[in-house]
Amino acid sequence: MDRKEQSQCAATGLRYPGWLALFVIWTVIGACGYVRHLLNPASGAAAPYAFKEFLEWLSCFYPWILLGPVVFWLERHYPLNRAKWKTSVSLHLLFGAVLAAAAVKITIALNIPFDPRVKLHALLVSLSSSEFCLSLFLYWNIAIAGAVIRTIIDLERQQRDAVQLALQNAELEASLKNAELETLRLRLKPHFLFNTLENISALAEDNPRLARKMLSRLGELLRAAFRRDFQAEISLSAEIALMNAYIDVERVRFGERLRVDVDIDPETEAALVPSLLLQPIVENAIVHGLRDSSDIGRIGRIEVRSAKNSESLVLTVKDNGSGPPHASLAELPLGVGLGSTQERLTRMYPQAHQLSVERSEEGGTLVRIHLPFRTKGL
Repeated sequence: MDRKEQSQCAATGLRYPGWLALFVIWTVIGACGYVRHLLNPASGAAAPYAFKEFLEWLSCFYPWILLGPVVFWLERHYPLNRAKWKTSVSLHLLFGAVLAAAAVKITIALNIPFDPRVKLHALLVSLSSSEFCLSLFLYWNIAIAGAVIRTIIDLERQQRDAVQLALQNAELEASLKNAELETLRLRLKPHFLFNTLENISALAEDNPRLARKMLSRLGELLRAAFRRDFQAEISLSAEIALMNAYIDVERVRFGERLRVDVDIDPETEAALVPSLLLQPIVENAIVHGLRDSSDIGRIGRIEVRSAKNSESLVLTVKDNGSGPPHASLAELPLGVGLGSTQERLTRMYPQAHQLSVERSEEGGTLVRIHLPFRTKGL
């Protein structure tokens, strides 16, 4: 057996029997055959030297301790399977005849010390047909056993390769998904960064003090959003903290005109959500509630809610703006914020999420998100 085959066998639960195992196997087979011989009435009375007869009996089987590995090797290289059975059977008929004759000769050699009637020339000339047929029968039994062992080893190796391939595919898909999420994250962060810088630029001439304060709040937000230990999912409580940091930046500009009501169910605080999930939705609510409004005295109200519904986490963000121009999300032209959010949810929770944008009963826009309810420990 070469090193490749040894490594394959070692990695599986079954392997070809070694020398010691073959010795035990053939001893047991020989002993069972001898006992059956003694119990057979047709065999006559037991020999006066039973142990000697037993050794002579074993000598018919012991040659296969040496020849068994050869048969296994032949069966591996000329397998007894459907694909090559015609060629393999023909070759094994030839190999079987040669090895059966060799087994008979080895049996004769083993009997020389026990039976003085056995002459040396018998080792070279004689070949008992009955012993040859027995050896040929044993050859085919070993070949069939080798075929069974080889098949099991091949099946185990295929199963192991399939599991390894599935693991590699899963790792590749995870890496690809992380890369896609990272791309979306990098696209999303500059989006709200540029919008905030535009606001600061607009305030720089009219109210420099307010612009400096907004820059300070923006710096705090960026330190939290661009941290090195970024994770695709964070707890809802951590996500609310990021959202509040963004609202603080916007509140510098709008002051009392921006009112945000956050109502988080304590049971959902540990639930996992995508990082920076709420910020673009709240930003979108501010855009439609305050920035796009021609009413300078208008008060923008935003409500952020969370609840657990069976095995789902339900997040809602509602504003009192002008409301969506279309009835369904499919008809709604999504900007960078909502578009990136929809892409992230599709990649992270395929077939296990819902994102809807609709007009609320009081007017304005209602964004509702359903996510699988999971916590870090699950």
